[in-house]
Parts: sequence; C-alpha cells; structure tokens
Amino acid sequence: MIPVANSQRTSGNAKAGATSRDEAPNWSLVGCDVRCGRCNNKLNDSTDPVCNDCGLGFDWPDVLPIHEMRCSNCDYGLFGLTRERCPECGESFNWDEVLVAAKSRRRGLFEYQWRQRGVRSLVWTWWLSAFRPVKLWNEHDINTPPRIFPLLAFAVLQWAVFVLGWPVISEAALWGMNELVLFLGRPNRYTYDFHHQDGFLRTILFTQIATFLAFQLLYETKRKIKIRWQQFLRVLVHATAFAALTPTIACLVEIGIDAAPLIVPKWGPIRLATYLTIRDVVLTIGIVTTWISLSIGFKRYLKLPQPWIVSSVFLLLGFLAARSFLVIIDPYVRHQLVRTFLS
Repeated sequence: MIPVANSQRTSGNAKAGATSRDEAPNWSLVGCDVRCGRCNNKLNDSTDPVCNDCGLGFDWPDVLPIHEMRCSNCDYGLFGLTRERCPECGESFNWDEVLVAAKSRRRGLFEYQWRQRGVRSLVWTWWLSAFRPVKLWNEHDINTPPRIFPLLAFAVLQWAVFVLGWPVISEAALWGMNELVLFLGRPNRYTYDFHHQDGFLRTILFTQIATFLAFQLLYETKRKIKIRWQQFLRVLVHATAFAALTPTIACLVEIGIDAAPLIVPKWGPIRLATYLTIRDVVLTIGIVTTWISLSIGFKRYLKLPQPWIVSSVFLLLGFLAARSFLVIIDPYVRHQLVRTFLS
C-alpha cells in the first residue's frame, strides 16, 4: 500500500473507496461486515442505500464512514488494507471494532465519550435529553451501535437523582431556610420531610420495565419493522432524563414559595393544597416530556411510522401492566385499589 501524502495519513485505497450519499463503496476494499443500523441485516455487496430487509433508507457515508476508520494508536487511515495491522505503527486491529469506533468518533454524547470526557459528556447528554430532545436525536445516528454499559450507567444515575434528589435538596433547604429566618430575625422555623409515597418508586420502575418489554414483544414479532432491543433501550433511557429531575424541581419550587413570604411580607401563609398541586403539576410535566421525547426518538432515530400514537400506546400499556403486577404482588396497592372502588 502506498500512503497518500496529505494532512491525514491514509492508505492508498481510502480515496478509491470514498463514497457519496448514494454511491455504494467499492466492496472489494471492505474487510468488515457492514450492517443495517435498525435490523442488523448485512449490507455487503448492496448497491442501493436502502435495506432490503426492513426498508430503512440511509447514506453510505453514515453506514461506512471510510475517512473515520483510523488506527487508534497513530491515527493512520486503515480503509482498504488487506491485513489487520497498521502499516504505520504496527498496531494490530479488528475491523468490526474499527468500524464501531469510526461511527462513534464524531459524537460528543456520554454513550461514546464516557471514558475520555465522562462528566462533561454526561452533563451535555442530560441537558439535551431533558430539554433539547430534537437536537439530541439529531446527534444520535441509527447506524451507530448502542453501547449498553454507558446506557445502563446513565439510567442508574437518573434513578439515583430521582430517588435521592428530593431528600438531599430538602436537607440542604432545611438548613438554608432556618439560617435565613435567623438572619431576618423572624420567629418562623421550617421543617422539611420530603419522601416518596409508598409504592410510587415501584410503580415508576415497573412501568419502565413493562414499557420496554411491551415494545420489544411487538417489534420482535412484527416482521416489517425490525428493531433491536438495544436501540429501544437507547430511546427509553434518554426519554426519561427530564422525569428523573422532577422530584428535585418540585422541591426547589416549594422552597421558593416558602421563601417568598420572607422576602415579600405581603404574601400570606401558603396553603397545603398549593404544595400538593405543585407536585402533581411537575409530575404531569415529567410524564408529558417523556412521551414527547419518546415520540421524537421514534420518529427521528428509529424512523417508525405514527410515532406519537406508538409512544402513547406503549406508555399506557407499560403503566397498566405495572399496576396489574403490583396489585398481584403488593398487598398495600391491592388494599388501596379496593378502597378506591368502594369509595
């Protein structure tokens, strides 16, 4: 192989294998399996940028990013080589790993950058997932294989914030509010006892699991549109990012309402119903944002037909399945259900 003298060292066949959006690569130079991003169907020797199994349309540079297939040690372009060893530095490589790395290199999300820029990529991913879902799914490409470990780590971090955010913020607020009262010379004293209601966390957890299983059960049995469980896991984990923040947001809003009469004396005492309304409103917003983010992910990432209806159906199925399961295994939930019917 004769290296091409340019700003990026590359094998001589890399330029010959370069593709436009619709032009298929020179398959004689491709040493790895190239697969459909949605159904994992093998695309080698295909000429049209459409999967003949699931019908997904794509651009060839997204499926096979030739100029991103570089040596991890010296950055030498590897496309077109016949041996799995870099001619520049002698580093051995695996074509499948090179292809996955090439597809992930341009992404700045936690799933791809958790080793190099863990905290920074986590904050950026959480911000996009919670508040900019359209931009998030523009960042994700269906041809980039999901990475399960960082996805599960992101889900665990969301649950940690969801469960611990409320009590941690309330403890900090208890100290801060009483210090403020002491500074202002007021006789008030505040006590906070934020906690999740019995069965609430289990309902949320089982709803997530049941939604995932219901979706996967349908699309595993539907031949026209084949979706791998890793891809739906990617959508579901990112869709719940705002919902994970709702207890913390509700707590901060309540603290702000408590602080208002200290700053503006004309404000009267706050009724208990106001706090309950705030919690219900924030929780409702969390459910709606999850539905919106799921729908956007289904449309832009998985490219499903009727994404808004699909996300509504699966959220409803997940909730009903979770409640049914809890009625069977949890005496408290069963007792509450009986009381509701009797009343």
